[in-house]
Amino acid sequence: MFNNLLMLVDSPKATVRRQKIWDVVRSNRFRVNNLLDDEYEPRQRRVIVREACSLVGWEMPYCLATNNCEHFVTKLRYGKPESRQVKDAALIGGAALAGVGIIALGAALIALLKDDDEGNTSD
Repeated sequence: MFNNLLMLVDSPKATVRRQKIWDVVRSNRFRVNNLLDDEYEPRQRRVIVREACSLVGWEMPYCLATNNCEHFVTKLRYGKPESRQVKDAALIGGAALAGVGIIALGAALIALLKDDDEGNTSD
């Protein structure tokens, strides 16, 4: 299973498959996540199922950041591809980058102040 996931992450394409949920998750816990129901109108179930079934066997482009599994299912459910995981990761990454930038700026300012202090000592 890990090798399949690794191939998916490292592959520019993925094939749409139809499987029973228990064959995919095995004994792992899972939950249905319809977080965007408050933001978008869900499409009718029969429309979602019909479209999903029509895509079985198709090889589709795959990109972790712009076209992943979550994008695929939100496009089926709402007609719009979106990934909260990608958005959350971008926010966390941006915050981490800003934190590193602030630390680097602080270190540079301390170094400048220290150099200035040492240059102003007149004994």
